Amino acid sequence: MRPRAADAKQNRQDVQQEAQRAATAEARAEDARAETTRAKEDAARELKRLRARHAAATAAAEARAERAAAEAQEQTAQVRADAARERDELRELLDDRARILTEARDEQRQRAEHDLDAIRAELAQARQQTGAAGTPRRRRQGQE
Repeated sequence: MRPRAADAKQNRQDVQQEAQRAATAEARAEDARAETTRAKEDAARELKRLRARHAAATAAAEARAERAAAEAQEQTAQVRADAARERDELRELLDDRARILTEARDEQRQRAEHDLDAIRAELAQARQQTGAAGTPRRRRQGQE
C-alpha cells in the first residue's frame, strides 16, 4: 500500500502545487486587472487634460483670428476712407483744372476775336484808302 500512499501523497503535493500556481496566476491576473484599471484611469485623465488644452488652444486661436479679422476690417475701412478722400481731392483738382482751362480758352477766344475784328477793321480801312473796296473778300477754304 505504500505505493498508493506515496501516489496519494504525490497527488496531494501536485494538487497543492497546482493550487499554488493557480493562486499565483490569480494574483497575477488581479494585479494585471488593477494595472489595466489604473492605466485606463490615467489615460482618461490624460485625455481629459489634452481635450482641455486643445479647447483652450482652439479658443485662443479663435480669439486671435477674430482680433486679426477686426484689425483687417479697420484697416480696410481706413484704406477705403483714404481712397475716397484722395479720389475726392483728385476730382476737385481735375474740376479746378478743367475750369481754369475753360477760362483760359474763353479768354484766348475773346482775344482772338478781338484781334480778328481789329485786323478786319484795319483791312477795311486800308481798302478804303486804296480804293479797293470793290474787291471781293477772299474766303478761307471750307467757309461758305
